[in-house]
Amino acid sequence: MSILNGFIVVILISAVTALGDFFMKLAGNSNEYMNIKWFTYGILLYLITGFGWFIAMKTIKISSMGVLFFNEKLNTIEVIAIIMGVASICLLLRFN
Repeated sequence: MSILNGFIVVILISAVTALGDFFMKLAGNSNEYMNIKWFTYGILLYLITGFGWFIAMKTIKISSMGVLFFNEKLNTIEVIAIIMGVASICLLLRFN
């Protein structure tokens, strides 16, 4: 599996995880203690995402772990990605 395919898998798995979160929210918002149908859907989606993350992590390097524990160097794109990630969190906190 190529790096591009790995990133596509990550995007798809993230979307499926969000859908699982949605079903868990539906399960918790029911009039009953818990709606078992929505809860089951959420759990099944989380199970699928576990396998998806396993496949994705085999193809994509986790740069931050390598930098922290194995003295690897970051390239320019990775540094830009980290800066953009931190900036997006700061923007989210600002408007919260």
